[in-house]
Amino acid sequence: MPIGSLIAHYHPSRIRGLYCVTLIDEGAPRVRIHDRHVLLALTSGEALVWCRGETHAITPGSLLVIEPGDVHRDIRKTAYRAVMVTVHADLMSALRGTDDRRFTSSPVVRCPGLAEEVESLVAAVRAREGLVSQERRLGRLSELLAPLWTQEARRAEPPLVARAHRALIETPSAVVSLDELAQRLGCAPTYLCHVFSQHVGLGPHAHQLQHRLLVARRLLERGETVATTAMLTGFGDESHLGRYFRRRFATGPGRYRQGSSDTTSHRYQRDDRERGEHGRRQRRERRLR
Repeated sequence: MPIGSLIAHYHPSRIRGLYCVTLIDEGAPRVRIHDRHVLLALTSGEALVWCRGETHAITPGSLLVIEPGDVHRDIRKTAYRAVMVTVHADLMSALRGTDDRRFTSSPVVRCPGLAEEVESLVAAVRAREGLVSQERRLGRLSELLAPLWTQEARRAEPPLVARAHRALIETPSAVVSLDELAQRLGCAPTYLCHVFSQHVGLGPHAHQLQHRLLVARRLLERGETVATTAMLTGFGDESHLGRYFRRRFATGPGRYRQGSSDTTSHRYQRDDRERGEHGRRQRRERRLR
């Protein structure tokens, strides 16, 4: 559904921990923080984004590679269409096996073949292809990504930023004001805001809001009601949560929750039907022999 010239369609996969999204973004520049591995490929348009302390251009044929904790901010963009694959940390760990490397230090990879593989996986999920087919496509994508992993460490957070970060995310239901946070850390609010924004890419208040929305998404995926989710993430009521949730995810919390639960249930029901139909076909073939 369109929210501020952003249209997002979510396509949960038959593979647990994998979601695909198709996007049409004609809105103003946005800032986002992520709690999952994200692969975003533009199919049309272009964008200039800030991520991991640098500015990068994204065009069709290139791939934006996001890791949990990354912030990316639109600097400039045209209207664009894109496909996105999001992978939960546990699924990524299973794909990597014993390999503990992280993605390349540059969040933008210019590889048309890799971008095409992302588009292929999204298309397969949208078409509701079988589990084996989706696993095969994800395996090919993982093989193409493997050479990009590196042992290079992230730049360390300044102690003040690390302490502020922990304070902001430790209790999603408690909203911490900038003045309260600065007093707790023993520094001036303006100084804290400057240092935090310079390193992280967005201010403390915006960072905490996005973190609460990410927690809300996880709760909804686990089946929590919208009312309970609003309470646990400090939004107070469903309408307040809904307003911010739509801005971030371009869909309402109720619709997102319903889509997640329906697709998860449908996945296993459909697999059972497919096995049942396969068994009936085998029995008919034996009777005809």
